[in-house]
Amino acid sequence: MPVIDFLERNVKLYGNETALVELNPEIKETRRMTWKEYDLIQPTTDEPYRREITWNVFNEKANRFANMLLSRGVKKGDKVAILMYNCLEWLPIYFGILKTGALAVPFNFRYSAEEIEYCADLAEVQVLVFGPEFIGRIESVAEKLSKGRLLIYVGDNCPTFAESYRELSADCSSAPPQVLITDDDDGAIYFSSGTTGFPKAILHKHRSLTQAAEMEQKHHDIQHDDTFLCIPPLYHTGAKFHWMGSLFAGSKAVLLKGTSPEIILKAVSDEQCTIVWLLVPWAQDILDALDRGDIKLSDYKLDQWKLMHIGAQPVPPSLIRRWKEYFPHHKYDTNYGLSESTGPGCVHLGMENIHKVGAIGIPGYRWEVKVVDEQGKQMHKSAGNGVEPSEIIKDYGADIIRLWVASSDYTVDVRAGKNIFKQLSEAYRKIRNTARFILGNLDGFDPNTDCVADDQLQDIDRWALAALDDLIANTNAGYAVYDFNKVYHAVYNFCVVAMSNFYLDVTKDRLYCTNGAARKAAQTTMYKILVALDKIIAPILCFTSQEIWDFMPKTEGMNKYVVFEQMPKAGQYAADDAFKAKWAQLIAVRDEVKKVLEQARAEKLIGASLEASITLYCSDAVYDLLNSIPMDELADLMIVSHVELVKGEGGAASAVEGLGVAAAHATGDKCERCWKYSASIGSHPAHPTLCARCASVVEA
Repeated sequence: MPVIDFLERNVKLYGNETALVELNPEIKETRRMTWKEYDLIQPTTDEPYRREITWNVFNEKANRFANMLLSRGVKKGDKVAILMYNCLEWLPIYFGILKTGALAVPFNFRYSAEEIEYCADLAEVQVLVFGPEFIGRIESVAEKLSKGRLLIYVGDNCPTFAESYRELSADCSSAPPQVLITDDDDGAIYFSSGTTGFPKAILHKHRSLTQAAEMEQKHHDIQHDDTFLCIPPLYHTGAKFHWMGSLFAGSKAVLLKGTSPEIILKAVSDEQCTIVWLLVPWAQDILDALDRGDIKLSDYKLDQWKLMHIGAQPVPPSLIRRWKEYFPHHKYDTNYGLSESTGPGCVHLGMENIHKVGAIGIPGYRWEVKVVDEQGKQMHKSAGNGVEPSEIIKDYGADIIRLWVASSDYTVDVRAGKNIFKQLSEAYRKIRNTARFILGNLDGFDPNTDCVADDQLQDIDRWALAALDDLIANTNAGYAVYDFNKVYHAVYNFCVVAMSNFYLDVTKDRLYCTNGAARKAAQTTMYKILVALDKIIAPILCFTSQEIWDFMPKTEGMNKYVVFEQMPKAGQYAADDAFKAKWAQLIAVRDEVKKVLEQARAEKLIGASLEASITLYCSDAVYDLLNSIPMDELADLMIVSHVELVKGEGGAASAVEGLGVAAAHATGDKCERCWKYSASIGSHPAHPTLCARCASVVEA
């Protein structure tokens, strides 16, 4: 049944009983909030301390608002946004929207004016309902927002660019609107937190709202005589869906503004709350206040308080152990979920599992979960095919498990097994070794003074940065839609194919055997690559990324911790299509050269590739392409001692049109420093075993 039917049922059964209480203490909060907890905390105002409504009044307000919306042309499938702090009007407005068949779209009260406009456009909102705290933000974009939209103000002194909720609803019918709502109808749009960019709109049907209400009631055994204390804002999926457990049971809920220990305990005491949802900082504050003697439990009536539960963040087991010392009779639960899954309850600890605090928990009500092994068979103790995360962490480190999650294709059964983790550790090692190689070659490099200008970079350096730009674009796109598998594969291919197998391999000679601008150009390129790459992997390989960050040379303004850095943005190193096409062809030529070198090696003509001299027989077009690269750079690209270009046909045919390749043993002697073969060996008297280039570098 649609979630609005629970409201109608409560009116029939409990019409004159209290449904909602709003508490708004005049005491101002003084505790400093960290950025991590701010999004679940709202400031206090000077509104009346206590207000309440019955289920009858709740439903009457919802019906009046619904009928008002219908009279203004709102129809089934339209979207109505809510931008308000917690108050008695919030939930009746929400249910009024649902009763019209329109979709309720709660907005985060932290949104800037630009984000409000963005989310209103993204969700195609027809109506925006807002409170007095948001007049300034709405006014700054009112001209744009009001085009094709109805702006409704909830509060006193309605601004001129909006219409008054009270005046619009006052004369509307309190009878239920005659709109058929089914479980399969769209019910609400929630927005993601926006941690990887702008928030994303998430659509839910009425069925999922009903599931959330039933799930919360089942998880915490909410009865009609319970009273739920709700502190977090109702736009947050956790708060709203925890409250829906009270809706399902027809029980009272208290909306509290304020998070100090005194305010929370007084609310629990005065309203005789039995169920309280806290965040870790609030629970910690209560315990600390008790330890200091700032508050005494004997000053409050708390015997009825039976359940304390926490969601939205990990819970230290030590916190719950301390909590049980003060509240030994309390039941406890932890809930985890996502906006994509209608809030809390995908998994929960379970009130019977308080001894397992720290575990992710068990599947929620009506959720089905299984863990499969490498063969796709369900893991079970009796089968002996289980995998202990602690063993994996011991063998490979915690980042391997995070990488496994990111690399998994969650559209099918996700498999786990020792062989899978072993294979994945090889992939992890290649990513880590790419960073290690770059860090090793940045020894003594100061990005504040040693970075060279873009016009001093070699063509291959610009290619590497263009490949980095593509990586940034692809990973940002993956993160934006939570497609971590896409991120993993993009990073892996970049590190293995673009870097280790190509760019870093080609630039070894510059890094090891040269000095001056050429070497600094390579170091500049690698530094830019490493900084961006480390930021990209930080959400997944958090420990590895910080380890890399700690050893990385810094420029002014870089944070101590990589997690506080902004993700790199695509476009800074982008190359045009002509440049990309040129290098695609150069790489194709290189691949053909490698085939001929392998054949020469099989015929014992050469050993290492630096023993080879390559002759490339070219058509005019291929000749012009290859001749655009300096011959020493072209030799480095092929990792041979010498390259000669010849117009015309010859050599072994290749897959590149207009190209023939021939290999021979390079002439001259081997330089013991760079290992290239050269006729200039011994040209410097002081260094008879070095080529002219290496001798000049050593002398310098």
